[in-house]
Amino acid sequence: MFKLSNIVVFFIMLSILSSYFIGVFGSSMGMLDDFAALMIFLLPIPVIIIFKNAIKKLHNQLFVMLWVFYVVSTFLFLYSSLLPHLYELYKLLTFMIFIPLFMVLKRGTIFQIEDKLLKVVALFLMINTLIVILQYTINPYIINLFGIKIGMENIAFAAGRYSGLFSNPNNLGDLALLMFLLNEIVRPEKYKLFRNIFMISVLTSSSKHAIVILLLLFVYQNRDVVKKKFSKFLLGSILVFAATFFTYSLNQKAFDSKIEQYVRLATVEDTSHIYMGTVESRARKMLKGMVYVDENFPLGTGLGTWGDGSSRLNADNPLKNPEPMSDSAFIHLLVEQGIFILMYLFLMSSGYFSVKKMQKKYFISLMIVYVLAIFPTMGMSSGAWPVIFAYLYARLLFSKKLEQGRVL
Repeated sequence: MFKLSNIVVFFIMLSILSSYFIGVFGSSMGMLDDFAALMIFLLPIPVIIIFKNAIKKLHNQLFVMLWVFYVVSTFLFLYSSLLPHLYELYKLLTFMIFIPLFMVLKRGTIFQIEDKLLKVVALFLMINTLIVILQYTINPYIINLFGIKIGMENIAFAAGRYSGLFSNPNNLGDLALLMFLLNEIVRPEKYKLFRNIFMISVLTSSSKHAIVILLLLFVYQNRDVVKKKFSKFLLGSILVFAATFFTYSLNQKAFDSKIEQYVRLATVEDTSHIYMGTVESRARKMLKGMVYVDENFPLGTGLGTWGDGSSRLNADNPLKNPEPMSDSAFIHLLVEQGIFILMYLFLMSSGYFSVKKMQKKYFISLMIVYVLAIFPTMGMSSGAWPVIFAYLYARLLFSKKLEQGRVL
């Protein structure tokens, strides 16, 4: 009952369920994902303190040096106000929260965690997919029978994009996408059913970017099949594209509207003449963000100043009327960090050098997911998927050590 693997899976599921609890109890329950991430990070700290030379156990000097340099640099160049700065720094480094845990876990415990995690999340997403189907075929308000308060439906729900028990289609799509990737890393030959559940969850999420990323991952991870078994690859591609077209037909108005808005933005010569009522709020915030980028280049505005929950904590914000949410992590990072965004992205991608050769393709897949997801989402501040991202990151970072008797 109180096995370490059960405790870890509990906190991961608490983070995932925070999206559901938002609809049941109110938006304040969204902090559960922060609490879960923090508990995962703190679990092994006492053990690590006991070990001598704990940092050396990571066996990645480049990663450690980059991490220290990045943290120090934010205080030297991007410091604005202590509390929002620390909170923003914590959000940015969420992808590292599982690293301390992997430094102390036994190999068998890690396998127990992911075995239970795949089964529990697959069951939850299967139930959620059935609810989404009921929303489309019977009544969208059927989610109220599962505890979602009337009036707590999100904007996407109002636009005809149904996400079941999730407060946001993008959170659902990104979570299912990363679980699909975890399933591919662990043992896809055993969990073919799970693979199908995760793929169907992505396709029925109505998250446009998640569907596009799934298609890219499918092509990238099956690139060898193209050469050896082209007919098999072609059949798989046809099935995936057919499923994607079906998803598009369910949300045709939402897809077409988004394409039309961004084509209008991309083709206009003078953005000051755009009628703001013709583009969505994310595009408006992106435009405002680019103004801040231009005014504060190259060092940025500083951490905790714009476009994230951390800016709400900043009583001494140097920006006038800052956006509390940018809706785009890339613009958010660019505004606050300026050229330091390159250091942050290099810090994250540096894990590649510690990944086992046979699994490097999965690390590249993980980076593809991140880079493409930060444009239309809030990145490491967006729902439960960052916790799964962090698990995948640590799992790949320690892939060489998982072949040994202990991860230490």
